[in-house]
Amino acid sequence: MRWHVEERVDEPNFMRHPADSRVWKDFDNKYEAFAQDPRNVRLALASDGFNPFNNMSKPYSKWPVLLVPYNLPTWSCMKDPYLMMSCLIPRPKAPRNDIDVFLRPLIDELRELWEDGIQTYDAYKGEMFLLRAALLWTINDFPAYANLSGWSTKGKSKGTVNARRDLEDLGLRKELHLQHHGNHTYMSLACYMLNVIERRSFCARMAEVKFPDGFASNITQCVNVNEGKIMGMKSHDCHIFMRYLLSVIIGGYLRPYIRGALIKLCSFFKELCSRTLDTRVLEQLQANIPIILCKLEMIFLPAFFDIMVHLAIHLLNEALLAGPVQYRWMYPFERYLGKFKRYVRNRARPEGSIAEAYVHVEYLTFCSMYLNDIETRHNREERNSDTIGQTSRESSLSIFSQKVRPLGAARVEKLPDALLAKAEWYVLNNCVEIEDYIDEHYNKMKEEDLSNIERRHQSQFLMWFRTRIAQLHAKIPPEVIDDIYALACGPYPLVTSYSGCIMHGIRFHTKELKGRRHTQNSGVVVHGDHQGLPVDFYGVLQDII
Repeated sequence: MRWHVEERVDEPNFMRHPADSRVWKDFDNKYEAFAQDPRNVRLALASDGFNPFNNMSKPYSKWPVLLVPYNLPTWSCMKDPYLMMSCLIPRPKAPRNDIDVFLRPLIDELRELWEDGIQTYDAYKGEMFLLRAALLWTINDFPAYANLSGWSTKGKSKGTVNARRDLEDLGLRKELHLQHHGNHTYMSLACYMLNVIERRSFCARMAEVKFPDGFASNITQCVNVNEGKIMGMKSHDCHIFMRYLLSVIIGGYLRPYIRGALIKLCSFFKELCSRTLDTRVLEQLQANIPIILCKLEMIFLPAFFDIMVHLAIHLLNEALLAGPVQYRWMYPFERYLGKFKRYVRNRARPEGSIAEAYVHVEYLTFCSMYLNDIETRHNREERNSDTIGQTSRESSLSIFSQKVRPLGAARVEKLPDALLAKAEWYVLNNCVEIEDYIDEHYNKMKEEDLSNIERRHQSQFLMWFRTRIAQLHAKIPPEVIDDIYALACGPYPLVTSYSGCIMHGIRFHTKELKGRRHTQNSGVVVHGDHQGLPVDFYGVLQDII
């Protein structure tokens, strides 16, 4: 609970946690007594309605009210074990304005925590202290925002047909006017719309998309290529589509100025939703978003511009004030509500089922935090951990210090001589511990002849290095360590090959395995240099050895 003060890195112009935000810092300056004790809790309140029966034909709405502590580090904040359900509103319909009645006990307790505080035991320091709490903001979607704030969020917008009639009356955008042929009236294809062939082509591209493991759901299941339709996308799927897919797949469709406006809009949301926010970039986006919306207004019908589109103007102000959006959006809570649906066992008493299951989970979560010798969700290795099963001796050479966890069945094979020579040169050329020997041999090549230095250095260094290290190792005592001597002796031609591996918490698969999966993890990038300039080399994993 003290991480935000004792361990958080505070960098100017960068925001990675709500503690980096202007709201947090202004709050600390205004209430210095509260800020002096880092154990005082900053909270957010979130609420949303859901149907506990997974049956939309039976209208039933439950409204849990959740509290989120922000004192936690970035890897724990917004996670399920630390979300607190303060109350569950037991009504078959949305509470609407009556939500104030149900929130009254919670508001009273929060006011008590703010004004008076409560004596709490600090297990880390072994002392009692006065705990106080402050509610920074609320988190909810737009319909729930209307209930919690008491403000109307319903925007009025004319339908497409009426909007086209208005354009016709005003004499604007003649290409969007309704077309009349006798007794029939129809709408022409707008410049921002795709015809049937283009829709099928667009959906065919969507159907081939593969994301990295754990990055997103299988969006291709929502694509119908034959009908040229995309249906059933969840809110997070739309988020991924806007940030990563649309700007890439849209190439080759629509007019250039339409593509440009949509690509800029996608870039806007991609920058806005970054894990680390740069205030200088946000200020630039704040100047760009009105221009982007004006360009869209010149393309789409007036019916498109409802209150939700206008919200893009205010999102940047919220990010500048409150920090990264990951700590204020609804996706974690929507997933959390999915757990509540699974708690319902008695359909006649859904509230009781949810409350009882939630209390049981809270008991188990609290107890498991103190069980160090038993595997629990708090000490279990991550799914993509690269240390599971790694018991081999660590090498003293930095080139071999990287932890890699192989996946799949092992295959023993012999590397071709050309590939083996390239692999050996890569290892030697990137081993920090033998840089002096590399420089020594390179200078020797320069003294002998100034032509083709690089080629002669690469082709002759292996034998020279092997001979030099053998001489040094033969001395008593040896002047080189055993690991460098083993490195000079050269690699074993037989290698173990795998179809996948985990490194730095990221799962990789070979290109061959990618063809049989709905995810792809075969792309790699290597940071290098060429002629003294930094260059990124991109490639695809063919094999893992």
